[in-house]
Amino acid sequence: MGRVFIVDLEGQIYSCKHCNTHLTKEQDIMSKSFQCRYGQAYLFNEVVNISTGNEEDRMLMTGLHTVTDIFCVGCGSNVGWKYVTAHDINQKYKEGKSVLELDVNWDRIRTSCPSEMITFPSTGTIFHQLVHLELSTDKADWWNLLTRMINMSPRLQVLKLIGELYYGKVRVSCKEWNQPKNVPECLETFVWNTYKEQQEEEKEVAKYILRNANRLKKANISVKWFNSDERVEMFQTLQSIVKVSNSSSCHILVE
Repeated sequence: MGRVFIVDLEGQIYSCKHCNTHLTKEQDIMSKSFQCRYGQAYLFNEVVNISTGNEEDRMLMTGLHTVTDIFCVGCGSNVGWKYVTAHDINQKYKEGKSVLELDVNWDRIRTSCPSEMITFPSTGTIFHQLVHLELSTDKADWWNLLTRMINMSPRLQVLKLIGELYYGKVRVSCKEWNQPKNVPECLETFVWNTYKEQQEEEKEVAKYILRNANRLKKANISVKWFNSDERVEMFQTLQSIVKVSNSSSCHILVE
């Protein structure tokens, strides 16, 4: 058997629930009106990091189709199916396209856009299955994207803010931040990785999360190039916030 090469995607990524292997991007959604054995499913123009099973004819809601199950190459989980042949002329647009089952696949999103401007989710979108969000803080307007994602993700359990530092690049300040309506009730883990040069503009966001999370169990803070005194000061500042919050038993680690 040859070596399996896994493709890493950029942008708003949808990944395998079981192993976090990238599968597709939001921009490849063709339709949100599909159904599967677990409930809602989406039709995608392109899906990566999958293997296919045997072709078989299935009588689906829209008629007879030849399809093949698709499996994540990272862990082998069945993540949906791919249309090979549509026997009804009105369904031909599905050929070569894939359906991913929401309940199986969409619990994890990582936003890391190559461009400076971020495309926001449409108003009214709700990520019912999203439990894990990673957001890069080196893009313009990242703080407003964070607000939207928090407001749209009622089951979010893990939030990671990931900072990157590029020499010679002009930083975009976090200003005019519209705070979320609230922090998701299920949020248990908050991770904040940043750099000394940019941590001030992100600190208010981190303080808001710690102050308003009701069930937070763990907060891991990593600020590169901090000395020991600066780490102690950061810990004391954040610890004082947690002590008077509803998550007073939260364990804070500053590295």
